Amino acid sequence: MTGTNGDQRTIQSAVNTFDIVEVVAERNRPTLTDICEDVDLSPGTVYSYLVTLRSKGYLTVDDGEYELGLRFVRLGKQSRESELTAIARPILDRIAKETSELVLLHVEQHGRSVIVEKAVGEAGVETTGDVGEFLPMHSNAGGKSMLAHLDDERVREILDRHGLPRMTDTTITQEADLFAELEGIREQGYAFNDAEDVENLFAVGVPIVADDDVLGAITVATPKHRMGREELVDEVASVIRGAANEIELRLTYDS
Repeated sequence: MTGTNGDQRTIQSAVNTFDIVEVVAERNRPTLTDICEDVDLSPGTVYSYLVTLRSKGYLTVDDGEYELGLRFVRLGKQSRESELTAIARPILDRIAKETSELVLLHVEQHGRSVIVEKAVGEAGVETTGDVGEFLPMHSNAGGKSMLAHLDDERVREILDRHGLPRMTDTTITQEADLFAELEGIREQGYAFNDAEDVENLFAVGVPIVADDDVLGAITVATPKHRMGREELVDEVASVIRGAANEIELRLTYDS
């Protein structure tokens, strides 16, 4: 079946597919009923699309609620020329060269911190940080720096969904402790992860915020013994903060 949109012919089944995908992407875990309301199709028709998208790995379902599947992340790894990553890539390379460490770019997706780009300095360790990897937000510097700049309601939604799983002996597992740390992050301007997701790994993270939207975070990760002094943490945080500001300005004024 085809339709028309001005002078452009469209395949209606493809339009329906993308409409459904967009509803799932924009709404918080919609049900079949929610999706039907938004796309104005019958439940039977929508369900057929959902089954097809699930079979191809583009959607997942849990207790009747739908969300985007990992297939989109894999495609994103092959085509990561979004505005954020395109601007950030050379800046990450510069930080990696300057610090000699592992540098990561995170974004928040479905309440998790997802690594979407990386650069490895001369002494950088790659014990963690695969592109496309999902991480709990409360246990890594990038995730915590993003959480600190989300409103409390959104943070609680994330905690309700994912909890505060213990990754190491130093992971924050109490909600009150996390909110206290997020307040400190806002005051000092950066987050750090002291072996909270990987043993003996230390990381410093700074959010990327443009027009009050939390777009991502940059982190520098290193073996803990190389980041043992407070002044060194401050120095690295200053480098990352400058890079985040540069990205924010580019996103605001170059687009």
